[in-house]
Amino acid sequence: MPITKAAKKALRQSKVNQKRNYNTRSKVKKAVKELEEALKAGKVEDAVKMLPRTQKEIDMAVKKNILHKSTAARKKSQLAKGVSKAQGK
Repeated sequence: MPITKAAKKALRQSKVNQKRNYNTRSKVKKAVKELEEALKAGKVEDAVKMLPRTQKEIDMAVKKNILHKSTAARKKSQLAKGVSKAQGK
């Protein structure tokens, strides 16, 4: 347990940040999963519509320092490649 006043405040802040980070991380995972499921199900039109929203969620996670920018670029690239392949381009 924290003893000093500053340590107690740091603990409170870390709990709030942990919840915020968890929410952002789960939004990214959910968006990616939905897009991949749409591709597997053959719903290309839905996947094309979901792609910008998914990329935005990934970008927001980078902005909040939850994902590294290289990781985000890789995820976005793989998703775009999958959608493009499904479209037959």
